Amino acid sequence: MVCMRQGCVLLSKTISFREVLHRKSMESSLRNESANVYVSTKAKSNTRPMRLMLFSSSICTNHCRGTRPIHNQAVYGRSRFYSTQSAEPLTSSAWQIGKYGGNQVLQMVETLKPTVSKPHDVLIKVYAASVNPIDVRTRGGYGAALLNKARRVKPGDEFPLTLGRDCSGVVVDVGKGVKDVAVDDEVWTSVNAVKAGCHAEYVVCGMEELSRKPKNLTHIEAASIPYVAITNWSAAYAVAKFRPQNALGKRALIFGGSGGIGTFGVQLLNAWGANVTVTCSENAFDLMYRLGAHHAVDYKSPNILQELLKHGKYDFILNAATEAVEDLAIKVIKEKAYAKYVTLITPFLNEIDKKGPLLGGLSSSLELFKKSRKFAGAGATFRWAFAQPNGFALKEVAKLAEDGKIKPAIDEVFDYQDLPLAFKKVENGHTRGKVVVNVAGESAKGFERGAPELFQ
Repeated sequence: MVCMRQGCVLLSKTISFREVLHRKSMESSLRNESANVYVSTKAKSNTRPMRLMLFSSSICTNHCRGTRPIHNQAVYGRSRFYSTQSAEPLTSSAWQIGKYGGNQVLQMVETLKPTVSKPHDVLIKVYAASVNPIDVRTRGGYGAALLNKARRVKPGDEFPLTLGRDCSGVVVDVGKGVKDVAVDDEVWTSVNAVKAGCHAEYVVCGMEELSRKPKNLTHIEAASIPYVAITNWSAAYAVAKFRPQNALGKRALIFGGSGGIGTFGVQLLNAWGANVTVTCSENAFDLMYRLGAHHAVDYKSPNILQELLKHGKYDFILNAATEAVEDLAIKVIKEKAYAKYVTLITPFLNEIDKKGPLLGGLSSSLELFKKSRKFAGAGATFRWAFAQPNGFALKEVAKLAEDGKIKPAIDEVFDYQDLPLAFKKVENGHTRGKVVVNVAGESAKGFERGAPELFQ
């Protein structure tokens, strides 16, 4: 179904007959740029709908197997044309990888602008996107086994991949079933891991994965929030059931407070009325207090246990740091009080990558069972949490941002052409907040040296 050979950029898009007519009108101009149109001969006879594939000969080295030129013949797609716009598809740029590896696999390419192909699809012009630690890990192949199963492709068939899990931008097209947003609306989104694609000039997401961005934030500021917002929401609101209705006056602890997850989490829990303690480096204390932390503890302190217990035990603990803190967490969590320990550090995807979905899933489940029993012995609950796209969560967070209760914590902003440098910054670790990529050239005043004006 797709080209897998290294160095070949494949543009695969489900299209309708009406869209084919539009694209046929572009054929001559595309050929002037040395492009050829191909259709896969490996597609099964019962595959619906058919897929139109374009290979740019400036990048493709003609290693693509199982393809043949279709020249001027029409491709009759079976899918309905869901877009509400009639503009012809255009090319756009994206940062893609053709194989897993280090920063050297990131390549900026010219590709076909994504289009709306489902009734609930929304096409967004990306103004700014963030680089998260999960993007760096995905670049290296993390989670590939499970994601490829979800994509229904064989290992290697997923390429080329456009990474990026969250962004802020403007709606340029919507499917016919989209009701909550319209063309020209400013929105923010965190897309699912299977699709990703925010490190590009355009991205398609489902309407359930976005909301209107806060009116008081620029796109650069807004782009720093969606992924960490849905991750914290999943851990606290969905998994731990630690919510505005019951968080008031409760004690919460965040391991890893100064990173992207922590800098948002401390604000969210504080906005819900919790008393928040964080662990971080001593030089990040000032930032933590400005974001609303009630107490900050140096994670390198030899007396960390005593310092954490100075103000009492905790109703909710979020681990955004390392698995090594679990023994410490079980000593500071409230006993027999339905306290919840939720960790974002899990072996789940690593185990599946190593052992496959079946054995990896079983070994992960066994690990979860063992740790759950350990915490149950202390009268507490142990849970894993994963980022889940959630438009409702983004809508609620937007309200908090407009009320001044959530502020973007940005370490540094990179230009679009310098995206590999942003990856390197995140990969090196110890960031204070988020790393953002300025895709559309919006003014980044105040973020040039990683010192946001918001916290000065």
